[in-house]
Order: sequence, then structure tokens, then C-alpha cells
Amino acid sequence: MREMYPEDRLCYIIGGDTLYQVPSWREASRLHELCEMIAVPRAGERREDLLAQAARLHDTLGLQVLLT
Repeated sequence: MREMYPEDRLCYIIGGDTLYQVPSWREASRLHELCEMIAVPRAGERREDLLAQAARLHDTLGLQVLLT
């Protein structure tokens, strides 16, 4: 997608529960080169928990995750 739309802003929207699986993804540390990540909390998820996970992803993989 990035090659097809080099000038466009690409966003990857995931559920908050998926945020915990990101470290196991192949080449997860490259995501910031390809798109912006947005996490949407699922029913019953605590925003504080997602913020903590987003901070861990930033510290370990250099990913910036936006929360809605």
C-alpha cells in the first residue's frame, strides 16, 4: 500500500485486544514506516491498560500508537 500511495496518510486500525499481540508480529518494528497505528478499546477494556501497552510498544519497538 505504501508503494501505491506514497504521499497518502495510511492508518491501521486495530482493536485494543490486538495491541497485546503486536510484539509477536513479523517485522512489527517496521510498522511506523508504513502506517499510523490506531487502537480502539473493546467493550470492558480499561484505557489505562491500553495506554500502558502503547507505551511499552513505543519503548521496545519504537511504535507510536494512537488511542481513540
